[in-house]
Order: sequence, then C-alpha cells, then structure tokens
Amino acid sequence: MLAGDPCWDRMLAARPYRERYRRALGVGRGQRLIVLNSTWNPESLFGDGGGDDVLPSLLPRLTSEFPADEYRLAAVLHPNIWLGHGPGQLRAWLDRARRAGLALIDPLDGWRQALIASDAVIGDHGSVTYYAAALGWTAGGRH
Repeated sequence: MLAGDPCWDRMLAARPYRERYRRALGVGRGQRLIVLNSTWNPESLFGDGGGDDVLPSLLPRLTSEFPADEYRLAAVLHPNIWLGHGPGQLRAWLDRARRAGLALIDPLDGWRQALIASDAVIGDHGSVTYYAAALGWTAGGRH
C-alpha cells in the first residue's frame, strides 16, 4: 500500500467514477479498454520515439489487430516525452494508430482516470505501471 501519495489518494477516491471515465474515453458497452504507457528514458517502451522502440510500432499494430467493436486503446506517455519531442511530432509518429482509434491521454490530467477506467494495462518500469499494479492489476487482469 502507498501512503501519503496524493496521486494514489485521488485514484482511490475516484474509483466509484469508473463508468463515467469509461464513457468519457469512448468505451462502449461490452468493450475492453487497454491502456499502454511509457516513461521517458531511452530504455522505456517509447524510448526516443524512433528506430526499434516498442510502443511506437506496437500501437498501430494493436489498433489494426484488435477488433474495434471489442476494444478501445489509449496511450499514456510521460510528460517529458511530450516536452522532448513536442505534441506535433508525437501525433505524427502515432498518426496511423490515432486514425485507427487510439486515444492519446493528457499526461498531466487524464492518466489517473484512464487507469481507473481500464481493463488491462501494458507498461514499462514507470510510475503509471506501478500505480496500475497498486490498483489491483496482475498478468491476468484486474483482481
């Protein structure tokens, strides 16, 4: 358990609003929300945004292979990724995935709600993944 963490306290207090967050993210009845997240260093899933980084190549693949009527995908990228590359560059890199339905979550205000709304979280060694685990995530889904 985390103690004295305002982000954690806000997530715990917001859990009753899960369905409201799901609707706001466009998650329909019967759909599953998968949140993918990355922290900001070269060893993270997003890495430096080019080359063989996992997340930039994974997002378009997931959005094309997961049936849109069953899944909604969202990405939470660390604020330093947005700052370092700029919103325009990120949107260009992720254009194909966004056109296929990927939601890019605001890195400062929307990530907590996305975690609460999610059915599964795929992440790296960043704090968002740790918060997801604290909310009850395991390899098999939420418990």
